[in-house]
Amino acid sequence: MSTGHNPPPSSGGRRSNDVSAIQHSEPLWNPDEVATFLNIPKKTLQKWRSEKTGPPWRRYGKHVRYEPRLVREWLSNQ
Repeated sequence: MSTGHNPPPSSGGRRSNDVSAIQHSEPLWNPDEVATFLNIPKKTLQKWRSEKTGPPWRRYGKHVRYEPRLVREWLSNQ
């Protein structure tokens, strides 16, 4: 999963990286939820996104979302 990039346009059929084909075991987190989980200011997440650091994230339209499993993995590797 690339961070901060929208997936390439679909050329028909479902591919494994097709957003519509991704199954999440739990709801995606918004930046407020991630900041609360990590006990950090929301502004820190914004800074990390602009610096391309921090936990992996995706943009869905105008909304930034985090997959909880990937946030936990990122945290365990810090």
